[in-house]
Amino acid sequence: MLIGINKLSIKTDFNKAQALFTLHFFLFFLAKGYEFFKYQFNFIALFGIIFFIFFYRLYYRTQKNLKYSFWSLTALSFFIIIFHILRSLYHYNDFSIFFLYTMSFFILGVLCFSLYSPVFFPIINWWEYDFRYRNDLKASVYIDDDKKADARIVDLRRRAGGLSMFEEVEIGQRIDIELESSGLDGRLQVEVLSKRQYSIGRPYTYGVRFVITDDVVKRKYNDLEKYWNFERKAKKNKKFKS
Repeated sequence: MLIGINKLSIKTDFNKAQALFTLHFFLFFLAKGYEFFKYQFNFIALFGIIFFIFFYRLYYRTQKNLKYSFWSLTALSFFIIIFHILRSLYHYNDFSIFFLYTMSFFILGVLCFSLYSPVFFPIINWWEYDFRYRNDLKASVYIDDDKKADARIVDLRRRAGGLSMFEEVEIGQRIDIELESSGLDGRLQVEVLSKRQYSIGRPYTYGVRFVITDDVVKRKYNDLEKYWNFERKAKKNKKFKS
């Protein structure tokens, strides 16, 4: 899989996410170390610490390389931290450990919120083989005003989107998007912030952010978001009624 990370024009946001992960890791292991030396100074507890070191090494790699398995490991991490929070209250009755685990829990939540964007993790319905029910919209992309390409909007959240097409564009480039058969007025400009290609022969998936310059453009984006949600619900209802 090819993914443009080093050239991300939102490199600062990505670095902040990595810093949040490092802080979460530090607080979690600070709590584990405190718990080990004060309450569980034995071989089994030491083995548990070694296990979590390898677990977080793998977890960090998924976050650094923006692998979708990051979310599976995140769900497991939340479960593990909740278990440790409850144990610090009901088993050890130690507020210091409770505070460290709770802080690591909230920082992990902030990390997930910052990464939950089509720029980093566009949601693509690969599991839906019937294109009639896929959560995407046909669109035309205009590159440099004179080059037109077919594309699909595969995700739309938080003024950002996932754009799938075979045409290759550079990260940082601005392009225009126009939806087909939507009734929406005019084009919308987006800036390409990230690029993925899962394998040769498959389209590129771009993480884009909509360029909102005035109230007119803002209204156009809001209309697009309403249309996106309407189409998604309509396709879901059609699928289960057919």
